[in-house]
Amino acid sequence: MANDEIKDLMEAAEQGDVIAQYNLAVSYQEGEGVEENPELAFKWFLKAAEQGDSDAQYQVATCYRMGEGVAENKNESINWLIKSAEQDNANAYYGLASCYDRGYGSIKADPAKAFELYVKSAELGQPQALNEIANCYQQGKGVERNIEKAVAFLSQAAEAGIAEAQHNLGYCYHKAVVVEQSYAMAAEWYGKAVEQGYQPAYGPLAQIYYYGKGGLSDIPRAVEIFTEAADEFDDAEAMYYLSTIYQMGRGVEKDPEKGMDWMIKSAQNGYPIALTFMGECFLDGLDGMPKDLNQAVQCFQAAAQQGERKAQQYLQQLKG
Repeated sequence: MANDEIKDLMEAAEQGDVIAQYNLAVSYQEGEGVEENPELAFKWFLKAAEQGDSDAQYQVATCYRMGEGVAENKNESINWLIKSAEQDNANAYYGLASCYDRGYGSIKADPAKAFELYVKSAELGQPQALNEIANCYQQGKGVERNIEKAVAFLSQAAEAGIAEAQHNLGYCYHKAVVVEQSYAMAAEWYGKAVEQGYQPAYGPLAQIYYYGKGGLSDIPRAVEIFTEAADEFDDAEAMYYLSTIYQMGRGVEKDPEKGMDWMIKSAQNGYPIALTFMGECFLDGLDGMPKDLNQAVQCFQAAAQQGERKAQQYLQQLKG
């Protein structure tokens, strides 16, 4: 935003123009044309809110909830959410629903009330509310459990671009939950979630390509997805898959050293199968690891605590 535009916006805001006040607040909030300043963002959101702007009222509520530009105040956040919702603001209804969902400030958890408010929010066009309605039906939270309705709302949320819903809908197609199993549809929806950087979708998408489910074999694509998950999220399972891929040379040039590097990283990040493998290496001095009983036991213990049966068996043998 040019300096002249900011100057005009400031003048209009000072003169009480509610739209200018809101836009100036957004400028300070996001650092557009001015230096980012949470306190000034809150100041102008509040001025617009006091003039009855429902979006500004929602933003004020958010500032109080997050403690951005003002001290955190749960009850003030609730008060401004109520004011905004009274004007049928979809985000405010969603915010109130979240309060009743989990309990917040003076509001005690009330799943039925939360469900009612999520429905109202969704009716007003809030896409994330569709996902929450799906969760409510899936869990029987605040409404009678109904998996068919859960998947129906999940589909709407996924179509609206909610990454979590896209992942969950992919899972439904992957595991034939309500819908007919389709690895192609599972990959499509997992892929949409991955495009938004939704971590839980990386593993199942890569595994579809890795195992060639539904005829979708594509090891290079699997390697690409596993690598991104490992690099971006320190995903220990992805690291383990990369280890086996490079050690076996599946779709890539065989590279045992690189494979071992990924195995070590996977174990360091707590993946139980990798921990068990490293325990075996330390126990018997395999794959370039020194014989070290203490290290082996530590690896087996860490894996066993996660329910890894093979590690539990090793510990029993070592005790004997």
